[in-house]
Amino acid sequence: MVHIFRLSKNDRIKDSTTSGGNQIKWVTRLDDKIVYIKSDDKGYESIAECLVSGFLHFVKSPVNYVEYYLCEIYEDNDHYYGCYSYNMLSDKESLVSLYRLFALNNIRVQDYRGERLFRYVIQSVKRLTGIDITEDLQKVINLDAITLNEDRHFNNIALLYKEGLGYTGLSPIFDNGLSLLSNTELYPLSNRVGSLMLDVRAKPFLSSFKRQVMLFQTKQLFAVDMESFEKACEKFATDCGRDKELSRAVSVLLRSLERTEGLTWRALSC
Repeated sequence: MVHIFRLSKNDRIKDSTTSGGNQIKWVTRLDDKIVYIKSDDKGYESIAECLVSGFLHFVKSPVNYVEYYLCEIYEDNDHYYGCYSYNMLSDKESLVSLYRLFALNNIRVQDYRGERLFRYVIQSVKRLTGIDITEDLQKVINLDAITLNEDRHFNNIALLYKEGLGYTGLSPIFDNGLSLLSNTELYPLSNRVGSLMLDVRAKPFLSSFKRQVMLFQTKQLFAVDMESFEKACEKFATDCGRDKELSRAVSVLLRSLERTEGLTWRALSC
């Protein structure tokens, strides 16, 4: 079921983590919990966000991610489609993006490209926090290759910081909205999916999704329950109601899964 939020401009928050768009964001409470809401801006970001987190539900290898849910937002006289998520942070915990970590410590990632940037980022994070993010970062990069996420900048890769403990690890995966050709300004719904998929460029290390995956020395594949996921896509279609956008998002994801099998994921063994 798509939740309906009735909000005012006072509920809006300022956020700088999305470089690829200008989504309106709000914070409110639902079920006595803090929830964060964001509107669609360039197309069907909310559908992409929810479909990606829905897909991750059927990844049976360990992966930590934020779950998103579809919603509609009424703000005064304005109406928006969007999605929401529950607060990922526990008490006395905060989120520190890699961008912020590097800025606070005068780490000049802009001086590096490609594999050198990849190595420099992992080494810098370990030196500054004591944490080796390689394994969890690989899950992010694998997911982006599957979903064609073109907006994985250093503001939406983040570390968790716990008061009294310090840095505890990479945060759950979040902010997947600019995936699955969701930006219909760049990727019109009238165009052929196959050719559009070839136009998408990766971030943050290389422009090729495959080459980014290959940066990691050890292959770590998602184990996916594909049969159950495909059935879930049918139910999602009934709940969503935005047939054209959803149909394309599902089509892109299934095509990309076909192309990346053996590179980023494997079918779950019965």
